[in-house]
Amino acid sequence: MLPWTTTYLTQALSVAKHRNAAAND
Repeated sequence: MLPWTTTYLTQALSVAKHRNAAAND
């Protein structure tokens, strides 16, 4: 997997978790 792809997916997961946590808060 390309480094930029890994970074993009990691950031996407981080954002999703952050939004999920904010919504559940």
